[in-house]
Amino acid sequence: MPDLWPIFASQLGEEPARVIKIESLEIEYLDQLVSSLDGIKGIIGLGGGQAIDTAKYFSWRRGLPLFQVPTALTVNAAFGHRSGVRINRIVRYIGWALPQAVFVDYDVIKAAPPHLNQSGAGDVLCEYTALWDWRHANEIGKGVPRWPYDDRIAEKARAAVARIVDAADDIREVNDRGIEALATSLKWGGGAFAYDGWLPCHLEGADHFIYYALEFVTGRAFLHGQVVALGILIASALQRNDPNYIKGVIDQIGIKYTPASMGISWDDVEEAFAKMDEVIARSKLWYTIVSERKPSQKFLAAVEQWIEDPQHGPWVDPEGD
Repeated sequence: MPDLWPIFASQLGEEPARVIKIESLEIEYLDQLVSSLDGIKGIIGLGGGQAIDTAKYFSWRRGLPLFQVPTALTVNAAFGHRSGVRINRIVRYIGWALPQAVFVDYDVIKAAPPHLNQSGAGDVLCEYTALWDWRHANEIGKGVPRWPYDDRIAEKARAAVARIVDAADDIREVNDRGIEALATSLKWGGGAFAYDGWLPCHLEGADHFIYYALEFVTGRAFLHGQVVALGILIASALQRNDPNYIKGVIDQIGIKYTPASMGISWDDVEEAFAKMDEVIARSKLWYTIVSERKPSQKFLAAVEQWIEDPQHGPWVDPEGD
């Protein structure tokens, strides 16, 4: 990202052959940059999720060695193999790029604004709601046949979530134990998509679909774990999946998740749900709670109060049990 290069340029000695400051993950923009990479011998992704995903895309398109240097642990992308590009504002995970190394420098991670690393926990805690969606879809006969629910795989995701819960205070402080716990769970999640046979259901569900719909209706780029945390809260409430518990964990870590903290509004959230079926169809996504339970105005108003008011009591579903 453009704001990061001045921070690191003086530390890296001789300037690389090409410094590319990423402005978008739209595939047309990325393809224009790919055509300008003649003479490049390798790709280094330095920064957050957008730089990391772009580096993977370049490596795949040009067949070049890849090295990843996340400057904050905001997402599992540094450990994954596919790039989350956008095609007409719809997320597509494409390509295959295996990094030679992922360098997690504790001093670099600690130097980032704390909320960036805190938000990264959202890209692990989403497995809490994703696992509910996966099991539920299979129980009612609406799962994807090639991805039947497998408790052995689900247990790995539960372990990744438990690691974050156990280290919640350390992640909030961004200390060594917190960084290790966060990096370990993100590393597992980043690789699991490929290692479990391109199975996505234990890694994301309605939590991410809400994010995809928000990105679609606003045209905005978001801090990944932050918007996913909002998705976790709304999805867990729709699922009746002990939303008060997961909100307590997210609050303990300190993830910011209100729409205002992301520069959007509750009207955008409402519009995202209005467009949800279109986003699911265009993205060829699987069955989750947002296909089954459409939030009413009454429900959304209650969620807004629950999320916005720090003095609000525990979540109570306004539509009954």
